[in-house]
Amino acid sequence: MKLDNWLKFSGKFVLDSTAYTWTAENVFTIRTFRLEKMLAGRLCLVARYRQQIGQLRQGGTLAVDAREVDLYVAVLTCVAVMRKLRPRAG
Repeated sequence: MKLDNWLKFSGKFVLDSTAYTWTAENVFTIRTFRLEKMLAGRLCLVARYRQQIGQLRQGGTLAVDAREVDLYVAVLTCVAVMRKLRPRAG
């Protein structure tokens, strides 16, 4: 998995010939991310990560649609995106 650009905050990967993309919903706060799957030319939301405002420790809530993506794939790629953004966020 690789990050496209530090300003876009998106990470893409391919699994079983299906493209997935983690994107930040708000690039200024970097607290809410969504995992989308490209399916027949349209994006389908399969997971979402949210971190609370003012949280002193790292962590948040990850909601996954298990019918659309494997839970392990969603969790591990979310961790990879958070680790890549961690040095930038402080």
